[in-house]
Amino acid sequence: MTLPSVAFLAIDALRVTGTPFINRYASLNESNKIAFAGHEQEIFLKRAEDASAELA
Repeated sequence: MTLPSVAFLAIDALRVTGTPFINRYASLNESNKIAFAGHEQEIFLKRAEDASAELA
């Protein structure tokens, strides 16, 4: 087994046992993904508004 695969197995084992640190990290990661998706949507909407203003 390579070192990264051992590390992933260890993290999975900790997550399954309900270690609070791993659970907290996972929830923070999910909220960061949601925040990033919202930010990207704002950028997309701004570009769409700019493009429609140029066409008008």
